[in-house]
Amino acid sequence: MKYSLRKANEKDYELLKSYKRHSIFDYAHDLDPKEEKRINDYIEGNLKCDDYVIIYNDEDVMGAYLVDDEKHLLDEIYVEEKYRHQGLGSTLIKEMLNKDQELCLWVYKENKNAIRIYESLGFKVQQETDTRLFMKFHK
Repeated sequence: MKYSLRKANEKDYELLKSYKRHSIFDYAHDLDPKEEKRINDYIEGNLKCDDYVIIYNDEDVMGAYLVDDEKHLLDEIYVEEKYRHQGLGSTLIKEMLNKDQELCLWVYKENKNAIRIYESLGFKVQQETDTRLFMKFHK
């Protein structure tokens, strides 16, 4: 699949906020209103566009991701619905792994598709909470 990458900018702010909300609220259930408000306030006050990379094809946004290089953490990856199940996420993660053999991530337990992909790429569960798994790449 053909794609290009660019650093996100302020024009992407609303899109990135919606991606972050989806990545949390699609899998974090039974949150009380205070916790929902805390999460929304955090997203509004802490999202920094220039930390993200936008994935696009012919000016059509395909998704975005955020990697914390210091922690070797794939903090977020979001692929637009119409580009899912075509290998885009796997391809991007493989490219990241070629650059950094210590990559790790958190994933919601309910996100079975993502867990299956991460395991197929060589990630192993290192830690578990009630709702999420911490996975690390093992060659």
